[in-house]
Amino acid sequence: HYNLFKQAQTPRSFLIDAGVAVNGYASDITRTYAFDQGSDFAEMIRVMDRVQLELVAAGGLGKCPVELNVLSQLKVAEILRQFDVLKVSAEEAFEADLTAVFYPHGLGHHLGCNVHDRGSNLANAQGDKIPASEKYPKLRSSAPMVANQIHTVEPGLYFIPALLDKLRAGEHAAMLNWSRVDMFIPYGGIRIEDNIVVHQDGRLENLTRDAFAAIE
Repeated sequence: HYNLFKQAQTPRSFLIDAGVAVNGYASDITRTYAFDQGSDFAEMIRVMDRVQLELVAAGGLGKCPVELNVLSQLKVAEILRQFDVLKVSAEEAFEADLTAVFYPHGLGHHLGCNVHDRGSNLANAQGDKIPASEKYPKLRSSAPMVANQIHTVEPGLYFIPALLDKLRAGEHAAMLNWSRVDMFIPYGGIRIEDNIVVHQDGRLENLTRDAFAAIE
């Protein structure tokens, strides 16, 4: 009976979400790898890596996390279209909320003494809250970016059967190329996450990429 439940599986992907605490401050880093570097999934990781850097560059002093999240949703929809998962345009998929099935979380969160640090939805030091976004009421961050904050930037693209089954049975099922969806399901999904700090002069420092470059 043991062998029935321990069938060998061919490894396809590896996602690591980790970090260390240094002097009381947290870090939060995610990377995704493909075992077959010639696969469509490996190419999708490479495209996501470029998109993630574009989203990092889109941040800055005064930038609105809700607007950055919308941008990230559109970029993920473009990836789905590029890899023939969508039969419709990225804009149509976004308007139909299809991207939320493949990317069901926000772009990032504050990082500090806690991995998910406090104050990301506060309007001021007195503790007044910014009204939640109607489209994304559960976003962790909505306060404009200010100097000396550290944020995570972590777009994702996942193939989650439980969510996809609802989509497959729903009114928008015809917008998807299901043979491509089924091909990607065994890989699980992709997330790439960096930690960035916004400086007073407007410069964005990518702590994660700089650290990796130093190691290399």
